[in-house]
Amino acid sequence: MSNSTVVIEGEVVQVVTVGTQGPQGIPGTGGDLSDSGVVAGTYSAANVTVNALGLITEISAGPASLGYYNVLDYGAKGDGINLTDVTTTNGSAAISSASYNFAAGDVGKYITLAGAGASGNVLNTTIASVNAGHATLNTAPSTSISGTCAVTFGTDNAAAINSAVTAAHNGGGGTVILPVGMFVVASKITWLTGVSLQGMGKLASILKWISLTDMGNGAEGVIAGISANDSAPYQDCVFTSFQIDALAATMASYSYLAKCIVMVYCQRCVWMNLYLHDSPATGLGVDYLRDCVIMGNDIVNAGRLNDGTGHGGSGISWETGLGDGQVESVIIVGNTVVNACRFGIANEETDPLNSNAQRFVISGNVVRSTNTTMWGIQDNGVQGGIITNNVVTCTNTGTSGAGISAGGGTNPYDTGQTGLIANNFVSGYQNGIELDGVGTISPNGYSVSGNTVINPTKYGIYYNNSGTNVCNAVSITDNSVSGAGGAGIAVVATSGTPSFNNTNISDNRCFNCGTTTATASKQAGIYLAATMSGGNIQDNHCFDTGGGTQKYGISIETGATVTNCQVTGNNLLLNAVSAFLFNGSLSGYIKENYGYTASADFVVLNANNTLSGNNTFSGNNTFSGQVTLSENGAASTPAEIMTGSVFAAGNGTTTLPLRLVQPSGTTAYASWNTSGTVEGMNLPAFSGNLVHRIVNGASVYRVDSGGGIHSAGGCTLGGPVTVTSVINTATQSTVNGSTSGSAVFSQPEQGASYKKVVIYCNALNGTASYTFPTAFSHTPAIVTT
Repeated sequence: MSNSTVVIEGEVVQVVTVGTQGPQGIPGTGGDLSDSGVVAGTYSAANVTVNALGLITEISAGPASLGYYNVLDYGAKGDGINLTDVTTTNGSAAISSASYNFAAGDVGKYITLAGAGASGNVLNTTIASVNAGHATLNTAPSTSISGTCAVTFGTDNAAAINSAVTAAHNGGGGTVILPVGMFVVASKITWLTGVSLQGMGKLASILKWISLTDMGNGAEGVIAGISANDSAPYQDCVFTSFQIDALAATMASYSYLAKCIVMVYCQRCVWMNLYLHDSPATGLGVDYLRDCVIMGNDIVNAGRLNDGTGHGGSGISWETGLGDGQVESVIIVGNTVVNACRFGIANEETDPLNSNAQRFVISGNVVRSTNTTMWGIQDNGVQGGIITNNVVTCTNTGTSGAGISAGGGTNPYDTGQTGLIANNFVSGYQNGIELDGVGTISPNGYSVSGNTVINPTKYGIYYNNSGTNVCNAVSITDNSVSGAGGAGIAVVATSGTPSFNNTNISDNRCFNCGTTTATASKQAGIYLAATMSGGNIQDNHCFDTGGGTQKYGISIETGATVTNCQVTGNNLLLNAVSAFLFNGSLSGYIKENYGYTASADFVVLNANNTLSGNNTFSGNNTFSGQVTLSENGAASTPAEIMTGSVFAAGNGTTTLPLRLVQPSGTTAYASWNTSGTVEGMNLPAFSGNLVHRIVNGASVYRVDSGGGIHSAGGCTLGGPVTVTSVINTATQSTVNGSTSGSAVFSQPEQGASYKKVVIYCNALNGTASYTFPTAFSHTPAIVTT
């Protein structure tokens, strides 16, 4: 016996196909009912007899609607055929296939020929006539293809399917059944509220668009529901288990309405288990959603005619912004989106941000891209969006998009707020995760937590403010970022001087970043290039495992100002150059940040830097540029303290002082005291002072470069003084004696009230006269020894 196709659902039996060529493998396949008078439809289970093998042997009563409307009952024909071996000739309307003989019944069917149109584009036309197995088209191909042209043709079913939809709507709502087969449609299917569409599977029930009219601008999408409004939305519509193939859709000029499914104002609607592919614009575009679900769909090559900048072109997108205080909500779960042009999954906020009125959950989806224009998942203006447990990947290193983002992109939408991006896996893209302040809206209150980001070409997590308002209360915690071309986590102001307040960056792991950037300051685990106030940079672990690309643990860029910030407990070991790079300024509570290796310094300060609060530096630290320590002294708390011990276990070369001033290029000193030195100076030749103390604008004490001690208040010595040499640079004058010999005169002390002269008699006989440079105001006393 030949087969009939049925679907058994609870108390009803739906006979989908009646005849001798029912498809194999469909549950409930029974005997041949083609001569029994049975028609396709839905039957009460009590009137259907099924044998022990599960085959229908008898149906005792006619069909009862029970809310099911089979498109076959309204004249639809699932007779679409795919061929891959058609031959075309430029300028000739005749075509042939090696595997199929065209028949008289094919006349009038719509046909699409891949690559046979002008400039190798698709050619959509109809079959004019058939002769000897060959078909003649109403429009001749413009390209010759020998035996490899891919062709699809079939009867236009748009009117029949629309009739089924209308019948279901007029009957108070119901489900339109799309049986197994390919159903060609040459115009849109207009949807109505309360009506659902159910196929027999993604690969079994196919709607194939072949039209002589461009899609969009009056022919909106394959399934179009655009006549509802806020007060009368589409309600309780379920679309499941079928495929829409829009590869043959054409557009002379781009229209964002050219979608596989386009609907606006939807309530309690579901789109699930669909396969939507090759739409000119967005695959599934549904707007203003309340309590809706998008689940388990496969969407491939959406936006194939989008240039990468126009509206639409996403795998899944929905607009928000009812603006009437209603909560807009949708759950998007378990979908796979591959190679959409603009976004994999994205919302588009069109009205001003509606406080506490918009919600979504995007979870468990897979978004993949190999192109340069696609962003992964994006929140453009929703309050309280949740993006969790998704896998988002891009293998094209030339992409300009982000894996997951709130704001950004090229659409002029606001950014989302108070959302959560958590536990996602992101690979590739320009920025793995991006929060972007746009216009007057900032991603305030967003949390980015528990994500794994690998190999983005720029930043792992990019917190950017290109708008005009302050960004507030963003938390970036517990993320793992590796292999970023630039920094692992970057906080950047790209327009003017907007600031970031109360940012929490904590418990993140950033390693092996800085792989491609030539800017040293961006070769860091955490990169700060903005005005930041408040917040924490705490307990992060930034390191390089040996590739040497991540030079710094935390980098503060030139011009950046980080104030009132707690920077504590960061583990900055094993970065290729140092733990910190301070080109900007940092102040706040800075303590217990760890990082030292034998081949790397701990801190590098390279500009005008201010350190306030209690700061602890351990290991080898390099400070270049101006460093300002602004902490006040307090009881038992010196502003600066060195707690290390004096080294006393080397030789004259290695027993360096605890604190050493030694400019670059100075010749090493090899006679340091081997018992240790607390403070030392090893300087190149110069004529200044080694030490100079000033009190209230007056010099009180100095040691010159020659070792001379100059004290304005005298010198009190409590112990013995050993003088090994006297160096006197006062002018010495020699006068010959009147008889023989000579005398040498000098005046080393020439003060106003105290003067001292030295007269050295060298075998002097007779007299010698000399006038000292500074005259005595009193009779001098002569002291002889």
